[in-house]
Amino acid sequence: MNDSYVLLNTDHPRICMECRCHYCREGCTQYIETRDSVYTAYGMYVLAFACRIGLVEPTKELAEYYQYCTTCGLCKYRCTVSLLGTFYRKILDIPKHVAEIRAYFIERGLAPTQTARLLENLKKYNNPQGVSKPLISNKNVKDALKEKTEILFYMGDSIYDQRNSKALESAINILKNVEIDFGILKDEPNSGDLALRLGELGLFEMLKEKNLEILERFENVIVFSPHDFHTFKNDYGLNNITHISVFLKELMDEGKIKLRKINERAIYKDPCYLGRHNGIFDEPRDVISSTMELEEFYANRYMAMCCGGGSGHAWMDLEKKDRISKLLAREVREKEVDVVITACPVCTTMLEGENLKTLNIVEVVERNMEV
Repeated sequence: MNDSYVLLNTDHPRICMECRCHYCREGCTQYIETRDSVYTAYGMYVLAFACRIGLVEPTKELAEYYQYCTTCGLCKYRCTVSLLGTFYRKILDIPKHVAEIRAYFIERGLAPTQTARLLENLKKYNNPQGVSKPLISNKNVKDALKEKTEILFYMGDSIYDQRNSKALESAINILKNVEIDFGILKDEPNSGDLALRLGELGLFEMLKEKNLEILERFENVIVFSPHDFHTFKNDYGLNNITHISVFLKELMDEGKIKLRKINERAIYKDPCYLGRHNGIFDEPRDVISSTMELEEFYANRYMAMCCGGGSGHAWMDLEKKDRISKLLAREVREKEVDVVITACPVCTTMLEGENLKTLNIVEVVERNMEV
């Protein structure tokens, strides 16, 4: 394998292979869904090392194994080596390494079929779903590039999604109701998040360049999806990025939003790219608990289970024995809550697929705002 790939030119896989504790399987989305250790961090490191030393050839079939990881990052916190501290978690940054290996295969024309389909949709339609036109009306919102605004609201792939576009409209209504001076992009470029996670580095760099030219103009960019938020904040290195859940909490603290108490019990699902990857746990909970009783999943915060939809899995049809969303749904029903609340459109898609009443946090705020 090419020496330019950091993972394959270091002893990172060897650390994992010599330890062989397999704790990364515990809570791993793909181990739960396939019951095959080859899809765990340990299994993927073994394959990468075998490929590095020439025991196996890089093929499209081998690339298929790396398609299964959702890059949720739970393995970093399950790993016994990473428990030694933050330094070791950075060394064993499995989500980064998986994207790295995917890039290796893509550069050699070995992209798995379903990965290739999503990437083609991104190039052709600006979204992985392959939808040709946005599904929300934005006629009554300022065009951020034509009219001067303090805040840009970045909507992301949800403008192409039938379900999540409704939550976007709730967010827009909230911002209007509290008289926030904001605008949107009438022709919004994709953030490149999925392109980067799937290993299409050329497409990511092109989208990054296009977005940076726009995003750096604004004092504050409010972002709807945790995936886009993570990409802008960490992969672009921008400091003017705020997730919508944090912005709502700020508006509540300033007294601009007041929520009425309702007699309902909710459970909050931590999105991987908001919570585990960026440490945002309290703000969404503060917003929700101010209007209804809040319940927790047994595994929450840094140890929260992935919904199973990351890295494009929400739009892929991979062969699996089970779905982790079914496990989450079972717990929701056991706790007998009225609604599942999340702050991620991917989580909404996966959990509603299990016939659970699911709301984005912006929908909760819009419904319970005191006008």
